[in-house]
Amino acid sequence: ERAGSSDPAGLEALYRRHAPQVYGLALRSLRRTDAAEDVVQETFLQVHRHAGSFRGESKVRTWMCSIALNACRMRLRADKRKVLPLERADDLPAPEAPQSSGALLAALDDLDEATRELVLLSAQGHSYEAMAELLAISPDQVRGRLYRARKQLLDRIREREHGRV
Repeated sequence: ERAGSSDPAGLEALYRRHAPQVYGLALRSLRRTDAAEDVVQETFLQVHRHAGSFRGESKVRTWMCSIALNACRMRLRADKRKVLPLERADDLPAPEAPQSSGALLAALDDLDEATRELVLLSAQGHSYEAMAELLAISPDQVRGRLYRARKQLLDRIREREHGRV
């Protein structure tokens, strides 16, 4: 409420509480610190602009993660559309990986976007209900998809460890 009423202290309190989680979600999704920082800024800009329209039907954390996920999706789509001439390929920054297992990161890359998002949301500790709300599916669908996603992720990691990929 305070953030929606243009109270800087309210927005600052939201930022201090939720920015690390938004950044973590963005970094795991985009794998670049600069892109993750941009998503955090975009998320909190949207929160500031639309705080008055927050109806309280979900937790603030869920609402903010939804905004961040949409910002990540838009960033990924925009990055896919960028086509540079081959001679400019050296100008692109190298992707930065968070400190984690290389096999896990490679296996995550092998997953489709929707499955990867589900795994990342789960890793951040979101409940089935919160993930269902974010992804516009039922909690039972979340359970089933998450079970299959985890199995798929483990299979991909095992394949990489045994050199089959």
